[in-house]
Amino acid sequence: MLQMKHNHVTSKVLHAYNPSQRKLSSNMKESVKDYLNMKANRKMIQQKVQESTGKIVTLQDLTNMKISDQSRKENLDGCLNILKAKYGANVAVLRDEDNNFRGLFIQSPNMKSTMKAFPEFLAVDATYKL
Repeated sequence: MLQMKHNHVTSKVLHAYNPSQRKLSSNMKESVKDYLNMKANRKMIQQKVQESTGKIVTLQDLTNMKISDQSRKENLDGCLNILKAKYGANVAVLRDEDNNFRGLFIQSPNMKSTMKAFPEFLAVDATYKL
């Protein structure tokens, strides 16, 4: 049986602050990230998002978006540094015109010597994300 009596305060305002209600579309997230990368005022971004979507966005939401975007870049840079320093690998990153990651070329010293010894042999490994 469904009970309509809650053991907590219910209100539309509190519901609007629920994380699932504050979630932005991917297009809006990209716009916000662009504004954050341009070092725009977070309060102004917050107002613009609320006016255009009608959703509540906290300043902490904006901070979290910026941090998550930065950590992805740092993860790739850290990985590249490890491959170069620890394994002595040649590494090249392929990016598109929007600076999005598209591919990674890795060649260890062992791979390089094998290629030099057997130039007619070609080995390719790829992963495709659907």
